[in-house]
Amino acid sequence: MLRPSVLLPLLILLGLVGAGWAWFFQAENFDHPAEARPAPTPAQQLLAQNPLLRQPEVQATGEDPQIGILQAQVQYLEEQVKALRDENSALVDQLAKLGLKQGGSTMAMKAEAPPSDIPVDYISLGAEMLADRELEELPMPTVVAPQVDVEKVILAWLKRQSSPGFGQREGAAFAALGAIPNPIDTLPLRAALLARLIGGWYDDETSTLYLVDPEERINDLPTMTDPVLGIAYGNLLHHYQISLLPSNGPTLSTDERLARLGLLCGDAALQRFLRDLKQFKGPDPSMLPAEDPDHPLNQVPMPAFLRELELFPWTQGFFFAQAMHSLGGFKQVSTSYGRPPESTADVMDTERYLADQPAPLPRVEWASIKIEDTDPFWDDRLGPYPALAFLKRYNADEAAGEAIKGWVSDRFLAYALKGDLTRRGHAVWQTRWSTPAKAAAFLKALRECLTQFYNTTNATADTFQAQGRTLHSAILPDKHSVLLIDAATETFVTEATQVFE
Repeated sequence: MLRPSVLLPLLILLGLVGAGWAWFFQAENFDHPAEARPAPTPAQQLLAQNPLLRQPEVQATGEDPQIGILQAQVQYLEEQVKALRDENSALVDQLAKLGLKQGGSTMAMKAEAPPSDIPVDYISLGAEMLADRELEELPMPTVVAPQVDVEKVILAWLKRQSSPGFGQREGAAFAALGAIPNPIDTLPLRAALLARLIGGWYDDETSTLYLVDPEERINDLPTMTDPVLGIAYGNLLHHYQISLLPSNGPTLSTDERLARLGLLCGDAALQRFLRDLKQFKGPDPSMLPAEDPDHPLNQVPMPAFLRELELFPWTQGFFFAQAMHSLGGFKQVSTSYGRPPESTADVMDTERYLADQPAPLPRVEWASIKIEDTDPFWDDRLGPYPALAFLKRYNADEAAGEAIKGWVSDRFLAYALKGDLTRRGHAVWQTRWSTPAKAAAFLKALRECLTQFYNTTNATADTFQAQGRTLHSAILPDKHSVLLIDAATETFVTEATQVFE
């Protein structure tokens, strides 16, 4: 059934068409005898056959027939408007009462404002943005919710997208590499950051778009919410989730996940940007600067490395979507979902993505990956952007950028220390480069990180010990690959160098 916001204008338009036709047909009756009247047109047949669109009969009076027809038409339309308002009010009441199922209970959505105001405005905004984005869909049911409830919706979605324990394993793996200080569960932090960054989320279980309540204040500070960005992202997630981020497909590597999100988030950010341009709207002067400790994003205790990865789809993804849009509008952007970027390298370099022959992404292979009779709990491809974020911690931005040029592929393994993911375990990271010179440049920047992170002068050696860890970094005999082993025990490094070199 058509929504009230769409049906009402349609009824008004058809009513006006019907009124004009009635006047014309009445005038024709004065000039033509009954047997000579023209056959009804398809539109007239439609009006005659559809009770909802049919005009009420007009009683004969001494007045001008036109006036009687128009008065009856106005009365009819007023009755239809009232009926649609009543139906719309009932729908809004249902949306306001809609809850989030969590652990068998229901959390009521906040609805302090008159229910006929906020949802209708958001639905109208959603319809407008769908039209701007050229997506042929109806607006989604939209409600406002406290920020904490939006976080729960996002966290539930992230867990459905991942295998059990994914967040703990991811945090333990990055801690083993030394990219973050300690093993953590990454999913709750990711949900908290996204709730503040996007200001909303589409929940596929309830088919509802939840937006952070703009009137809510936390610690006497306004919440960070952006309805335009939230609606844009929600529309895209609803439309492309099954093909872009299937929950029942193979687990995406970090590189693949960030690349696909780069398309999705960049698309949403581009819509928000173009809408701001159309409305001559600049930055909100009341918003806190990004470096302010009180900024909502800075309230999320997420390690800098992980934050850098989560912001990549928005920063670099915007430029990727902008490049696609410049080639053929949103039609070209939509086409990109049929062949999404495979690597963060594609998002960072649109020429690589648009090349006639896609650049190969060879998988780094070894005869065995078992060390000390233990399989890794994490097997991943990080990609060039996470490599850049890793190097930027202790290298100048320009030097780090030069060091990741020529990236071809990589593979990252993490092993638990005595089966305990709460302790920092062992990491093996092998990268492959286009030329020996590129491999040497990366090794130099990598050893600069090790020097400063471990506060040692021995990082230039292939193998050294520092702060209770044993490390090995070297260019492999093929001259194109660099191997890093960062382990909690010396015996692990001894066996790992024999297996992986």
